[in-house]
Amino acid sequence: MKEYKKLQQLLLSIDGQSYSGYKRIKGFYQFPDYILAIDHVQVDPYAPPSKMRILIQRETVDIPKEYINQKNKRIAVSDFLTRNFYKQSQKFNHSVKGTGTSGLIMIDRCGQEMLERTAVLIKDNQIEVRFEVGLPAAGRRILGKAANRIFQDILPEIIKQALFYRHLNQTALRTQIDLILDQKYLREELPKQNSVAFIANGSILPRESGISDKPLIGAKPFQSPANLEIEFHLPSGKTVTGMGIKKELPCSWVVVFTESRQFCRHLNVVFITIFPMMVVNLY
Repeated sequence: MKEYKKLQQLLLSIDGQSYSGYKRIKGFYQFPDYILAIDHVQVDPYAPPSKMRILIQRETVDIPKEYINQKNKRIAVSDFLTRNFYKQSQKFNHSVKGTGTSGLIMIDRCGQEMLERTAVLIKDNQIEVRFEVGLPAAGRRILGKAANRIFQDILPEIIKQALFYRHLNQTALRTQIDLILDQKYLREELPKQNSVAFIANGSILPRESGISDKPLIGAKPFQSPANLEIEFHLPSGKTVTGMGIKKELPCSWVVVFTESRQFCRHLNVVFITIFPMMVVNLY
């Protein structure tokens, strides 16, 4: 493993050379707070960006142990850090100019679901962040000084703001952890209520378009019929009321089930289900 200053020296030494010279930077570099792994270097500035990883000790980012001592909590924290890394990287994506993908710093862009992701992995003693960087060029000539700025200035700032607990929105992180635990509890409680699905009162079910996850503005909030309404007291201390869809549906309905393990990020505005289902009226 090389020290980060070796990367700086190498980038400055290949400034102005043919783009293929970037292949020399592949490897592992020890920075003060983390290890940078450059796993794959793009062949030219118009190719998909170079693949890299950050390896950082959990004690360095200082996320409370009780936030990541269960699988579902780790899913929530990983999702939160992925979104935060994406948000922070967007602030710098136009700060380095060049041809092709020059200067782009990219990570998985999350939808509204909380899923078990591979962009940020929380391991026993380490957090691994997988992302891509467009190595800067002018035409097909290396911009070594610009690349050095990415690795020495921009990337360390993104890492600090996106991963270190003291810089996170700690209230939002705690809320996201509570949300995934509430949804896990709700899913486990549904069978006890003889139900297969639940729609919270106040949910906005229509989306603004077929390609958007955002709720339709002006849509009427869902309200359960009184005879189907059930209530749950959640681990977070909240109480949620809505419609429980029972197992025993009228014989005039056919239900098609597909398994899902997605967690939604907004308990009160989405269709919370164990099984998302399509209901077809035969009459």
